Amino acid sequence: MSLYEFQGKQSRVLGGAFVAPEATVIGPSCRIGHGAVIRGASLGSHVIVGMHAVIHDGVTIGADCVVISNLEIPAAKMIIGAPGKILGDVSEEERAAWDWGLELYDGLPSCCKESLRRL
Repeated sequence: MSLYEFQGKQSRVLGGAFVAPEATVIGPSCRIGHGAVIRGASLGSHVIVGMHAVIHDGVTIGADCVVISNLEIPAAKMIIGAPGKILGDVSEEERAAWDWGLELYDGLPSCCKESLRRL
């Protein structure tokens, strides 16, 4: 499977996740949670797929979504439950919190490398 950077933005596929290489498109700045499975789906930019979520063939997910279900979801919606239901719109505060959290999460490896010491 190949992942590409686009205009300086990268997506992350976390440990234990499986993304089928055939017909799967992941937009920039997405996060695929630990143990998630994505097969033949299309994800817009800045989509977060929760841990152990399964996204099946033919699913299209709009930008700025948090996903844990097999639905076609418009942009900027909050999804909850299994099966997932649209809870409402993603607020500007939630989007800012995601950006902050993703930046913090992405910085953890270097922080650990710089400060970890054997006791």
